[in-house]
Formats: sequence, structure tokens, C-alpha cells
Amino acid sequence: MVTHPFRAANLSGASPAQFAALFAPFVTLHPPILTKPVSGKDLVLPILAYATTLTGKPHSTLEIRADTQTVLLWQGTLDGYALQAATVLTDDPAGQIRAITILMRPYPLVTRFQHSMYQRFASSIPADHWVLAAEPANRPHHHAAAATLPPAARSRAPDVTLHSPVLTKEVRGKEPVAAVEKAVSAVATPRSYQATFSTPPQRIAVTLWGAVGAADAEPSRLGLPVPKYCPRVNQSPRSGTQSAGSWPAPSPGVRRHSSTPVSS
Repeated sequence: MVTHPFRAANLSGASPAQFAALFAPFVTLHPPILTKPVSGKDLVLPILAYATTLTGKPHSTLEIRADTQTVLLWQGTLDGYALQAATVLTDDPAGQIRAITILMRPYPLVTRFQHSMYQRFASSIPADHWVLAAEPANRPHHHAAAATLPPAARSRAPDVTLHSPVLTKEVRGKEPVAAVEKAVSAVATPRSYQATFSTPPQRIAVTLWGAVGAADAEPSRLGLPVPKYCPRVNQSPRSGTQSAGSWPAPSPGVRRHSSTPVSS
């Protein structure tokens, strides 16, 4: 399989001009730290460049393509902690990148990432991009040409491992993994599947989907520990560290927000 130019540029250490040439003028970025996308090379490229200074050069572990979309799984570090991420690239007919979606885990580390990014870009990214609106708006999903149907059901191996976006450690075993999946289903609407990518031998599959989370989905109600750093949804990330065990109560009409979409 041919390597996507985005990944090739990262591997080869392309110059800023060479890297910028890969993007369409009005490229749209859907980052894990914002509630709204940002558009335009003048803003997207500095965000990507600064993010790399925080996470280090990405170490790619998998690349899968389908039509105009490419999924890159990669690893980085932040403050010495391991970070796992996925970058979804969508190309336009000319072969330039017109949309980027970035997913990251684990959630407690993503909040640190958001805090650092806010300090750098608070003056250039509008305040309403950093928090949820008082009421959810109907937003069209980003549909892919590859597939929109749920993936085929697969049996779980006895030693199956779940890398959850909200947990800092893996969950192992069929029963514990099933319990987490059940908790996710309890706090989210039915999934809207956008695409499914598989490697030729069908050994690895990546599924993109979206859902709406419940407003009262505190970790404590799911039997999960409360993150030590969890900024209020109606506060800027600059507001500082919250004490362990004190999940912040939102203002009236404001929903809590997880920086990473739950995926499996």
C-alpha cells in the first residue's frame, strides 16, 4: 500500500512549505479538544505544528485507506505519559487534504493537552469552541464513502483488551470489557456509523462512529474513578486543576463534555 503524503511528510521531516502544500486552502480540522471545527490553513497548520511540540513526532503504528479517507493510528508522549491517537484524513478530488479528524486517549491526558493548547490559542480560537453550548445543536455527521452500515459482529477472544478513551489503563477479559461496553451504551444514543476500514487479511478493522452522550454521565455513575484534572465544561481550561473526587457541577443548562469520543 502506498503511504499517504501526510504520513510520508512526517517520516521524512518535510519543510513547512512542503507540508503546507498537502492541504486544501480551506481545510477543516476536527480536534479532540474543541467542540467546534476550525477551518483554513492559516489556523489549522499552526495548531498541528504546536501540537507536535507537545506530543513529539508521531510514531505511526497502522495506516488503512478506503476511497478518499485514510486512518492513521499513532503514538506519542505528553509530560512523559504514553498517548495513543488516530488521525482521519479526507482528501479532495485534487488529492489535497480537505478535512482532518483527530482522536486521542486517555482522557485525563487529553485534558492536559487541551490545557496547553488553550494557553497557546485562546486568543485566536473563539471561546465558544472550547466549551459545549447550553443546548446541543443538530449537526450533520461527516459521512464517508467507504461505508455507513454497522460493522459485522465479531466474537470477543477470552483475553480481549479494551483501550478505552476515558481510562488510563487497559481493560482485559471478556466480562470486564463487556461491562464497560454496556456502560457506554447506557449513556449514549445509538451509534451513527460513518465508515469501516479493514486491512486486506481482515485482521484489523477500524470503525468510525458518532453518538450523543447523556448529560449526567459522570465517571462515578459508571463505576469509574474521577479524573484528577477535569475542567468544568463552562470554564476555560485555564481554570486549573480540580481536586480528586470532586466532579464539578455544571451551570444550569450546560452539559458535561468528554474531550474524546468513545470508540471501540
